[in-house]
Amino acid sequence: MKYWPLRKYSIEIPYGSSRFKEMITIELSNNRKNEKSFFKTSKTTFKGQVGNGNFELYRRGFGNVTMIPNVKGHIIDALDDKSSIIELRINYNTITKVFLALWFSLVTIVFLLSLINALLYWRFNIGIPVSIGMFLIAYGMVMLIFSEEVKTIKRFFYSKWYIRIN
Repeated sequence: MKYWPLRKYSIEIPYGSSRFKEMITIELSNNRKNEKSFFKTSKTTFKGQVGNGNFELYRRGFGNVTMIPNVKGHIIDALDDKSSIIELRINYNTITKVFLALWFSLVTIVFLLSLINALLYWRFNIGIPVSIGMFLIAYGMVMLIFSEEVKTIKRFFYSKWYIRIN
């Protein structure tokens, strides 16, 4: 689903589930130390929680963090203790999804009303190209931000735990 801001991955990792949970917990506690000095650090830091077989990570960012996707993972034990499988889901949070749904539905309604007006009166309506432009610009910005954040998350997973996400 490259055209929608949602990515799902299933990755086999060379760590047992308990070891990987411990690694995430250590990383989150290290990131808490940097929480007060955020503007002094340039490295990617996350906050979140680790549950029984699940984890959630939220990247810390400047100012408005609603456009930064969340990482939700489920750790599945393999047959041996030396590996496990992670199912990752990278997605926007609920507030962002609601805002985007309202924005795109509003732009679509403006487009449809402009189109109906143009068809009824057989004349050009400026609302048609403006609403198409607003839709395309907003969609492009959402997908650009999302794809760059996914790349940042992939780099973080590789740099911290040597997990390559494809």
